Amino acid sequence: MSDDSPAKTRILTAAYEEIALHGVMGFRLVDVANRSHCAMSIIYRHFHGRDGLIAAVFDMVISANVKRIQTVVGNMRSNQEFSIEDALLLIYRPSSPEGRTFRWFRIQALAASVSDPNLRALMVQATTAIHRELKEVVITVRANLGLKPDIDVDAAAQLWSTLGLMLITDDHLAEGKLSDERFINQMLRVIMND
Repeated sequence: MSDDSPAKTRILTAAYEEIALHGVMGFRLVDVANRSHCAMSIIYRHFHGRDGLIAAVFDMVISANVKRIQTVVGNMRSNQEFSIEDALLLIYRPSSPEGRTFRWFRIQALAASVSDPNLRALMVQATTAIHRELKEVVITVRANLGLKPDIDVDAAAQLWSTLGLMLITDDHLAEGKLSDERFINQMLRVIMND
């Protein structure tokens, strides 16, 4: 069976959905097998068990996010008319279902990595890749706006990433939630070094 088999794709998708519903600690391989219409033996053949499946799902999610950022940066570099608002499309808005799912998944991956050194290593690689791409966003947006590259780009990328992570707690607030508009304004301030 090839590495890109339809069964493998179904398993990854089902595992992602199960983790989104039940968390890393609550999802079960039997539910992934049922959702993907695959036998447990197929899951073990492709992923060698639960930990391998968690790592593969995490890798899939982060790879998709990095690719999305790279596409936007490429578009910004090839099109000088590309606006800062276009760059902000990279950001999952606080109210978006994608944003909630991604935040939930990130916190679950952080929790799971505490006891899984392989997942922890994967998280280090993923965080480094995302940080590198966010730096490129800041550099490219500032260049497109004609701003001098005289800011600490590493700090700006870290702030951007941190603002995204802080929404994990925002999801649980009864009042005082960060609106999409306020969140975007804060992200603009990071890029503009305001």
